[in-house]
Amino acid sequence: MMSFRQEILSALLFCWAASLPALAGLPVIVIDADRLAPPALRSDKPTPKKWWLKRDAHTWGASRGTILMTGRPATAVEQGGFLKVEPAGQFVPHRVPALDIDPRARGWYRIYLGLFHKATGSGDRLLAKLSKEPYPEFLQTPIGSESPVVEVYWKSADLTGQRIQLQQVAAPTPHPGFGFLGGIDHIKLVPMSRKEVVAAEKELTLPPLPQRLVALLDYTTEVFWEGTARTRDDIRAIVYRHRQAGFGRVYWRCYGTFLDHSSAVPEAAARWTAADEKRWARNQKSQAAWQPYIDLAKRFDPLKVAVEYGKHNGIEVHAMVRFMNYNREPYSNFWHDNKQFYCLYHVKADERRSEILDRPRQLYRYPRVLSLAYPEVRAYYIKFFKQIAATGTPGILIDLLRWPPIAGYDPIVVDSFQKKYGQDMRRR
Repeated sequence: MMSFRQEILSALLFCWAASLPALAGLPVIVIDADRLAPPALRSDKPTPKKWWLKRDAHTWGASRGTILMTGRPATAVEQGGFLKVEPAGQFVPHRVPALDIDPRARGWYRIYLGLFHKATGSGDRLLAKLSKEPYPEFLQTPIGSESPVVEVYWKSADLTGQRIQLQQVAAPTPHPGFGFLGGIDHIKLVPMSRKEVVAAEKELTLPPLPQRLVALLDYTTEVFWEGTARTRDDIRAIVYRHRQAGFGRVYWRCYGTFLDHSSAVPEAAARWTAADEKRWARNQKSQAAWQPYIDLAKRFDPLKVAVEYGKHNGIEVHAMVRFMNYNREPYSNFWHDNKQFYCLYHVKADERRSEILDRPRQLYRYPRVLSLAYPEVRAYYIKFFKQIAATGTPGILIDLLRWPPIAGYDPIVVDSFQKKYGQDMRRR
């Protein structure tokens, strides 16, 4: 049995729903590709800085034979790999202007888009937002789609007084001036009944914070390997998209091999020279390397921006520190200057899978791990942890998942073991 309060709320909800425009009987609105971009922003052939209106896209599955593309799809391009940026040929060598589309619709609609899909290479995608929304969301076809054009559901929304805005996604940081490939052949607006609107409103209402999803965000992947960020709004948009997807907390990785979000702690800052930048870009066949990523944290603190935006928009942003996995450059100044603190292992790297071990083994320094047995290493971590805490983050996740141990057969450990147990731990 409902309480009096619940009865009142139900009655108010019913009255509100009854006041909504009855759209279910209205026709479906379809906006084809040739009406999505004005003539000044498009061309009938691939042209730098213009959308390409491909008019013979029937074989691609375009509903009316036309599709609007950010550029020409690559035919055969090598793939990226672990710690390798996607090749420039996977992207469009220019950016196209944003599109502002008047759907000429009032009331609630389900919004569908016909998106271009390429089975290989970097994921084709676009950014989309309604004009009253602060930041755009990614639009992408499902993995495993077979057709070159796939209709996807975006969202349900009240389009009264709103416009639909589409943008090209910027390519990863190593490819400045490039953009992701993306395409759209239509927008379809399906009118909703009063009952459907009530259900949609309920779905859009987020549950209490503790009942929402938790995200582990690899910030470096987000804004270097697979994307980019240049402004504070780019950072806020990352948090916004997580909230829109139903997340209540984001663990924001801010340290891996150096302090990603700030240069306030010199020991934790990246050591990176102009020669390093040139060498890395040459090896990766890219126009840029890590310098733009490093410089971003000199202009503003991305973690602090994310934390503050989250506090005012109903989502927590916690810091995340990846412990002991110095697996790729750039490395921090402390790592460069303190090789004596690299963890001592008693098995060589190529012998770690051997089942029969002679003891004692020859010790070697393993540069991927700074041994926490040394007080200097612990003091180093504490110093930049304090800087992370100064951003106002509610907490710091210490990520020990992928690379134990945190100490090895270091002299300080061997000596302590000998004093306590009277044995040489290297012979056990």
